[in-house]
Amino acid sequence: MTTSQILGQAAGWTLLHFIWQGILIAISLKIALRFLRSHSAGARYIASCAALVVMLAAPVITFSHLVRDADSFNAKDRLQGAATAANERAGAGAQLNDAGQSKLLSQSASRSLLSQENASALRRIEDQLNRVAPYILLVWLAGVVLLFVRFISSWRGTCALKREVGPSLGRWQAILDQLARRVRVSRPVRLCESALVEVPTVVGWLRPLILFPAEALTGLEPKQLRALLAHELAHIRRYDYLINMLQALVEILLFYHPAVWWVSRQVRVEREHACDDLALDLCNGDAVVYARALLSVEEMRVGVRGRALALAADGGSLIARIRRIVAPKPNRTSPLAAASVSIALLIAVGAVNLLLLKGTQAKAVSHSSLMNLAQAQTGKAYQAMSKDEQTAFIAGKARDIARRMSQTDYEFTPAFEAEIHKSVDYYVRRIGNNQGERPGKGDAALVFERGQTFAPALIRIFKARNISTLIGLYIPLIESEYVNLETPNSMGALGMFQFLPQTGERYGLTKQELTDVEKSADAAARYIADSLGLFHNDSMKEALALLSYNRGRRKVADDLQLVIDDENRRCSICALTAARSRLDKDFQSENVHYVPLFFAAAIIGENPQAFGLNLQPLSSYETPNR
Repeated sequence: MTTSQILGQAAGWTLLHFIWQGILIAISLKIALRFLRSHSAGARYIASCAALVVMLAAPVITFSHLVRDADSFNAKDRLQGAATAANERAGAGAQLNDAGQSKLLSQSASRSLLSQENASALRRIEDQLNRVAPYILLVWLAGVVLLFVRFISSWRGTCALKREVGPSLGRWQAILDQLARRVRVSRPVRLCESALVEVPTVVGWLRPLILFPAEALTGLEPKQLRALLAHELAHIRRYDYLINMLQALVEILLFYHPAVWWVSRQVRVEREHACDDLALDLCNGDAVVYARALLSVEEMRVGVRGRALALAADGGSLIARIRRIVAPKPNRTSPLAAASVSIALLIAVGAVNLLLLKGTQAKAVSHSSLMNLAQAQTGKAYQAMSKDEQTAFIAGKARDIARRMSQTDYEFTPAFEAEIHKSVDYYVRRIGNNQGERPGKGDAALVFERGQTFAPALIRIFKARNISTLIGLYIPLIESEYVNLETPNSMGALGMFQFLPQTGERYGLTKQELTDVEKSADAAARYIADSLGLFHNDSMKEALALLSYNRGRRKVADDLQLVIDDENRRCSICALTAARSRLDKDFQSENVHYVPLFFAAAIIGENPQAFGLNLQPLSSYETPNR
């Protein structure tokens, strides 16, 4: 997969993961609020803000984990490093108990395979989600754009409030300055009349401005005005305007989750409660005066909801706020206690998220890590492994190749893995056989060495077509062993990719261009892309595309109709291989071996030192971007 595809799929999965993460965070906040129900509103406000921060951080952490996970399947140097380390330990004379290691490897492999079979249903669901993840991302982007437009509209409305203010209220400005000193607000705060607001409102934080409607100045008693001014000063002292901006950001980015809106609502409610407490303190605890002021504000309120970035004195349920104001006050919680609860919330939720993500990541790479560990522990090359060790090694590496090629987990049957094992042994028998360059019989080490020459160009061409570079690297090995054949075979195929003239013509190749490596590679990439499109509903579409390259798309489609049913659908290539006797002679004699040969070639080419080849993985020869 290309970088853009990896990022897109990771973003889609991040949005899906946040469904359970958001629920977990909301539940944690609910527990924290219950614990803090007898404490001050300030403590509950801190806990709610902490939950909001965790909600914003969770997708970022998840996205980074998913990208790192995807990159790990393309990190060729890790495979090489594991093999090199094993060889170095073996060369230095580090010997382990082979019988014990063999038993450990066999048991580990058996547990891994059993776990895979038990999780097959989950894998099918995961494959389906992989397909829809990009569409989820598009829907999310559309929602973000719409909400961002609304945000900009609200911001412009707030800016209009600051521009179109009435005269300063000299008498009340002096009272405001006095109250500001009492609540330790050091920034200058202006108080102005505005015809655009219908309730007292705070705008800005660097140069805060309190706007009062004309009705409030004439319809409220001085004590009530003083109480409302104290409430707005509480917002300024607490930097609530900035928190409101953070809320707007979280609501835009995570708009699809009801838990986000619930947590954001808790922040707003507890913010108003905390400001109510401070206003009451400045009003000498006269709850009746303050409650009447709030009732008057509610009567004035008509339509301030459109200016979401301004802070108005109407947040939360009016009845709930008044009941709380006139009720006996709980004991105040110390800042240390509130901070402790918030930190505990952050740590608990963060730890659970990380453990779950780590578990997902570990599960995804379990096969490759198991095989790398086995090789490092035994210090053995493939040729020195027991049959059981070879079987486990090949099973893990085949799944690793499939995962890197398709970003999904193939559910190979044991019978199909046995076919890959036979193909691996076919190449292994040819390594160092002193048969030189004989086609199909010569030294396989020379074949993989020759592949190094063409690898950079093949990687570049297939990557440009958004096709797995592994497909581009190992199709020509099976077709021609990286020899640009200029003499047609019995079917008339030419070149490194063995195009038939009629097929090449469909993909824009002249007969002379069939032996042009780069042009034929590009045509092969386009052929594979068309095959992937045809079999896009199959979880093993890459394997079917490979088979089509050898057999033809129409025949493969007919084979699938004949063989596939609900029981064998999860591994279509396995089903076709198992049903070879029901298919034509061409399939039985040639086509049935093509995909196992591909996986065998890729296993050796991506793990050369495990087979005694002093080479780098072919996929590591990518030319750096200029």
